[in-house]
Amino acid sequence: MRCAVAVFAVGIFILAFFNPAFCAEEKKPGLEDALIGATLKTLAKLFISAQSKDRLIEKLNNMDKEKFQRRYARVYQVIKDAPPVLSRYGFKEEMAKSAVINKIKSMEKKEMSGVIDSIPDAVIASQFKLYLNEKKQPLVKSNPVEQITGFWDKLIANTGLNN
Repeated sequence: MRCAVAVFAVGIFILAFFNPAFCAEEKKPGLEDALIGATLKTLAKLFISAQSKDRLIEKLNNMDKEKFQRRYARVYQVIKDAPPVLSRYGFKEEMAKSAVINKIKSMEKKEMSGVIDSIPDAVIASQFKLYLNEKKQPLVKSNPVEQITGFWDKLIANTGLNN
């Protein structure tokens, strides 16, 4: 998930990309979903505001084609059911790395934050729970903030962008 921060963070527009099927229903998130969604959105926006866009783009440029396609596929799972993101920014299921990089280059950081905000909390929470399930880590009901913090720390460490 390294570049899912670069693609997910640049791309959470691309850190917020979690797997939605909730946008069409306008499902209101529960307290847990709202907490997870708001926390990860905030972390993603802080990450974007603290990083140089050029450094994020460099990470994408240095990624081989196969790795980029795997990462982008995960990101697309998050944004595919967020029609405002797809229609406004033109993301498609299959995109070349150069096309994604050009979209990122054309965006201001404030615009990237807007993309993050446009992803529903329920979508982010759903993807976060799927991630925990893949890693066989139960979501501790009494302390979801600790789970989110641990997830975020691993995500940042894996990207190499914390240097």
